[in-house]
Amino acid sequence: MKNNELKKQLEMLLKSNPKELEKMASNILKSKTKKTDDKPFEVKDEKAIATYGMVMKISATFSNSENCPKDIKFGTIRGHFLQRLNDKKKPLTQGQVAKILSLKSLPATDLKSMRAYKKLSSI
Repeated sequence: MKNNELKKQLEMLLKSNPKELEKMASNILKSKTKKTDDKPFEVKDEKAIATYGMVMKISATFSNSENCPKDIKFGTIRGHFLQRLNDKKKPLTQGQVAKILSLKSLPATDLKSMRAYKKLSSI
């Protein structure tokens, strides 16, 4: 059979069975969508330095939450925690990341320092 014939037969089959078409479409959508909640956040070593992905996880989690203040955006959160990650004296650890992610909103000290930096950089 040629491709055109197969295409026509498939179209006829799907038009005659709308339930089958709906079932196939839902299976395709389920397989194509990414599931972010499948893998819970794991800390391998609490004292080890955090990773860039962990900083991104913090940023994505809190920038999309309802408890995030309107003046604090994704880039501000990411920049703040990247600065903490790259700190020479006391870098951000995986244990700190786990603690931050377990909270309902960003810690007040972090929000205060983000606002102070935004105010300083706007001068």
